[in-house]
Amino acid sequence: MTEVTPHIPSKPDKNKPWCPDCKLHTGYHRKSPDSAFYTCEICGGNTWKPTLPIPLLIVSLLLILFMFFMGYYVVFKTDDLSGVIMFPLGLFAGRGLYQNYASNAQHWRSFHKWAKKNRQ
Repeated sequence: MTEVTPHIPSKPDKNKPWCPDCKLHTGYHRKSPDSAFYTCEICGGNTWKPTLPIPLLIVSLLLILFMFFMGYYVVFKTDDLSGVIMFPLGLFAGRGLYQNYASNAQHWRSFHKWAKKNRQ
């Protein structure tokens, strides 16, 4: 039989949500059923499950390149100017995806800095 290890909030575990404000693996809940983020039960801030930011960056870049390629193809290969809309849409999507990546990368770095300091 396997033993269940007790939950220690100050011990780093990348599989559990982490509160960057409390710097602990706290209890968490969702504010509403359709909420995208978990909420810390201690401070009320957002908790995050540490996620490597590199795959997010790669998928974002591929999506943006695909949008630009589709715009280029429609405008220059089929001589249809309706494809011009893909360029500003690509820039808009790129900005949003980059902000998401930057937020995730910042959280990833702060979690690993905390985890390195608290390894036992």
